Amino acid sequence: MSNKNETNNIDDRLESFEQRLNALETKLETEREDLEKLKEVSDKDHRKLEKISHKSPPPPSSVSPVGL
Repeated sequence: MSNKNETNNIDDRLESFEQRLNALETKLETEREDLEKLKEVSDKDHRKLEKISHKSPPPPSSVSPVGL
């Protein structure tokens, strides 16, 4: 009877580990999706900033001749 109880205990622990593993895998997948979304937003913002920086005129140079 003790052997059967021990087997049941091991089975219960194994089931508990499997449930926790499944929960962690689900959480990991959610984190990956969130990270991918953040990367997309970051890339989009970076492209916008590059466009803005290319549109602004360069600052006047102190060595440019004026009135020549």
